[in-house]
Amino acid sequence: MGKIICFIVLAMAATSAVAQNTERRCGWVDNPTPANWWILDRHDDWELSRQGGSSMSSSNGFWDLPDDAFHFGDDWVHFNDFNGYGYGCGCVDGHFVDGFAVSVEAMELLPLARCEMDPALPQREMEPD
Repeated sequence: MGKIICFIVLAMAATSAVAQNTERRCGWVDNPTPANWWILDRHDDWELSRQGGSSMSSSNGFWDLPDDAFHFGDDWVHFNDFNGYGYGCGCVDGHFVDGFAVSVEAMELLPLARCEMDPALPQREMEPD
C-alpha cells in the first residue's frame, strides 16, 4: 500500500512540475506553406510544425488542437486566396526549447492590432491578396 501511495504522490508532483513549466508565447503566427507553422515572439522564432516533420515538432500536439484554433477569420493576412497561407497574431501555450515547441497545449487567436502595436515585435508589411 505504501508503494502505491508513493507512486501517486510522485505522479502528482510530476504533473504539477509540468504544468508549472508551461510557457505562453505571443506574437506573429505564420503559415507560409503547407504544414509549416511557427510563432515569432519578442524572444525568438518557435517552430510549431514543419512539412515532413522534424525531430522536435512532429508529435508535439500542434495538430491535435481543435479546428477552431486555426480560424483567424478577418485577423489573418492572406498571401493569396487560393490556399489561405499567411499570418496572424496569437499566443501558444506549451513547452519551448531551442527554437522548437516540444509540446503544444493551446493556441489563442488575437486581433492583428495586438501584434501590430507591440513594440517588442517586428512590424509586418501587409501582403497583397
